Amino acid sequence: MKKGLLAAAIFLNLTLGVVAQNSKRALSLLEKKDYLKVEQILRKSTEKDSINPGSYYVYSQLFLNESFPRYNLDSSYLLILKAIDHLALVDQKEVDRLNKIQINDSTLWMQKDKIDSLAYQLALNNNEESGYNLFLQKHPTARQVNQAKTLRDKVAYLEAEKINTYRSYKTFMDKYPDALEVREANDNYNQLLFAEKTKERSLESYRRFLEGYPQTPFREIIEKNIFEITTANNKEGAYKNFMEQYPDSKYTKKALDYLYYHQQENGKTLADFLKDYNGVPNIDSLKRLIPTHGQILYPVFEDQQYKFIDQTGKLVEGMALDMSIEESYYCEGIAKDFMVAGSGASKFILTKSGEKIYEGNFETAVPMGYGLLKITENGYYGVTHRSGWKVLSAEWDDITLIADQFLVVEKKRSLGLMTLTGRTVFAPQFQDIEAEGNFFIFEKDGKIAVSNEGKLATFLEVENQQLEFPYDDYQVVNQNLMIAIRNGRESLINDKLETVFALEDQKIYDQPGGWYVIKANTFLAFDNGFKQTFASQYDKYQFKDEWFGLKQNGKWALFHPSQGTNSDFKFDTVQFLSKNAVYLIEEGERYIYLSNGNKIDMKENQNFQLITSNSLENTVDSLEYIIISDPRKRLNTLYNLKGDKIKGLTNTQVSALYGNYFIIEKNGKKGIMNNKGKVLLSAYYDAIGKPKKGAYSLLQRNKFGLFSVDGGFTIRPEYESALWVYNQSLLVASKSGKMGFIDNNNKKIGSFDFEKIEYWSDSLAIVHQEGKWAIYDIYKEEFVIDNLTNFQVFTDTSEKKAIILGEKGYGVIGNKSGMIINPTFDDLRILGRGGPHLYFCEKHVKEAGLYVVVYYNKNGEMVRRQIYDDNDYDKIYCDN
Repeated sequence: MKKGLLAAAIFLNLTLGVVAQNSKRALSLLEKKDYLKVEQILRKSTEKDSINPGSYYVYSQLFLNESFPRYNLDSSYLLILKAIDHLALVDQKEVDRLNKIQINDSTLWMQKDKIDSLAYQLALNNNEESGYNLFLQKHPTARQVNQAKTLRDKVAYLEAEKINTYRSYKTFMDKYPDALEVREANDNYNQLLFAEKTKERSLESYRRFLEGYPQTPFREIIEKNIFEITTANNKEGAYKNFMEQYPDSKYTKKALDYLYYHQQENGKTLADFLKDYNGVPNIDSLKRLIPTHGQILYPVFEDQQYKFIDQTGKLVEGMALDMSIEESYYCEGIAKDFMVAGSGASKFILTKSGEKIYEGNFETAVPMGYGLLKITENGYYGVTHRSGWKVLSAEWDDITLIADQFLVVEKKRSLGLMTLTGRTVFAPQFQDIEAEGNFFIFEKDGKIAVSNEGKLATFLEVENQQLEFPYDDYQVVNQNLMIAIRNGRESLINDKLETVFALEDQKIYDQPGGWYVIKANTFLAFDNGFKQTFASQYDKYQFKDEWFGLKQNGKWALFHPSQGTNSDFKFDTVQFLSKNAVYLIEEGERYIYLSNGNKIDMKENQNFQLITSNSLENTVDSLEYIIISDPRKRLNTLYNLKGDKIKGLTNTQVSALYGNYFIIEKNGKKGIMNNKGKVLLSAYYDAIGKPKKGAYSLLQRNKFGLFSVDGGFTIRPEYESALWVYNQSLLVASKSGKMGFIDNNNKKIGSFDFEKIEYWSDSLAIVHQEGKWAIYDIYKEEFVIDNLTNFQVFTDTSEKKAIILGEKGYGVIGNKSGMIINPTFDDLRILGRGGPHLYFCEKHVKEAGLYVVVYYNKNGEMVRRQIYDDNDYDKIYCDN
């Protein structure tokens, strides 16, 4: 080795040795707390050699000593990190020298851990987010990092929870996305965000929130609110719009169900509905109704189960019940689209395809319309939808549907308002709620509030809104207008709740073609567009129907909307007779003024009489006539309401009017005259009855006859009781206590042999003779079928029919079809009466204890045969 290199190596070795020795001396002085000398040694040592792990270790110890005036945890930490870094840079000999004075990798890391622990304890003592973050920032490799993060996150979450806004939780999650509290923070964030953004509870706020936060966990709640608000009016378009706007919503199924029953209410068939909405999700539940839709199902009992057949006798697939059913189904069948089964707490409402709609200990289930069923349970009422949606729990004293839009609920004699989906519009607080026209009227404490569909919708959106009760009474005029009354003053409001006539001391009258407004001394007339057409001062007024009379200075003026106004105050007397006629006196002249503007003059000593038809005919000419009587001439002159003279009747009175025919009376005898003045039947009879089918019963000397206006014939009175028309050419009459047939010419058809006669067909009659019933051919004068002990007539859609009981048993006969079911059965019942029906025909085999039941359709075609034993027969027998 060259001398230069050898010298350098010796110097370096001596230097390193000196470094280790300085560290040893410094440690010794540190124990003696001679901090000044320690610093002098360490400073000189580090100035001589910048790579000096031992000196930096001692430096770290010095700054960690609490009695050292410049005690500093951060400085101590930086120095120990430097010592650890430098230890990796020195050679093994120096490592060995330092190890001899207990300065090594282990002691360095122990010093670092000690400092980390002191720093962590400091953060722990302060327990603040900033302190933990400072610790984590300065001591990223400390073993307490995970604990510090956990505590930091907890403190930060508690602070966010203390503030408790969606923003505080959002800030927390953004800062510490890995915190254990993030899930809880996210829940609180979403809940508070939802509450804040939708606090108005308005439809717009729900829609806006859903658009801005489509991933919200409250989506279902929001869609529920949107569905209930937008469909509160129960209009088809509302359900359709919701389905289009929210096709993936859970409530699209609900909208579909409500829409179906809404359209069914309006006459749309299931097939048409499915065709229109075939592509809509959740349509399958409605498709399952297809096999039984519109059909009456009839129960049979088989294999200890109730099963059901249709009108063809085919069993309905999937419908087998191990529970009891309502006994009314035995006779009526199941015509509605639901049925009740079970008993007690295990009672069910099912669709006709077997799907459960409702379960509970209920007593009754009654359709309310629009798919709603009113449930009675323990004396209280609830509502469920036929598609299975529960609308209202059974907690109400009563529930009614009004305006096809809302449910009025009653509790403790107070009424509230709900939508058909069960959303509260008003809690019970009213004494009365009514819907008239386009108005909803609420009564509370004797006061009246008026609302409409649009305004009610706002109560679904905004909390704490209150109705105003400004009125004492009201009168709904038509769909769109209402007279509202307060303290005797009246106003007219429209269905937009706008004021048409302001509230004043006045009376408002709706008249054909316009309006009358009566104030203290002023009469006003308006057309239907509320344009004023007439105004006048008055002292007194009177009105009837369309007529109005005004009195001023002792004279009357007459007003009629279709005739205009006679504004001259010239009449001494105004007497309203009807909507078509008024009696007037003008300067001694007396006359009847008619609504067409004509008049009927009256002379001195003449009287008038208005005669009104007793029929339901409603043409002007047939309803009312005027009779002008002249007692001196014993003359009654008849006028129609056009003012045309019909006839003068001398010594003759009009006693009644039936349609266009008058009953006239002369010398105590009665006849018939038409509205042209032609006498159809002379006044010859003691009494004339009210017409039936255009035929008047005649009475003379206690004998009965008949006069037919339509048939143009007269049967002189010779019979014991009133005749009645059997068909166009036959009458039923009675003589010597027996009944028989005559024609319009009073010719006998057959003999008078029957106790009773009832109509069967134009040529056949039901007759009762000697305790037996028979069907009798009138023209052939022979029995078609006789010896019947019972004859029960009923009518279906096509013809008149009867259940008959003959010598061999029961059967069915029709007045068009003839014999439908031969009378051979021990019992026969009609199932599903009032609609498409089946005949339940039974033969009892006593020896075997069996009942053979044959089901026939209405045409007499056998569709099913079933055998029951004694026990099973009781579970199916129709006892009506």
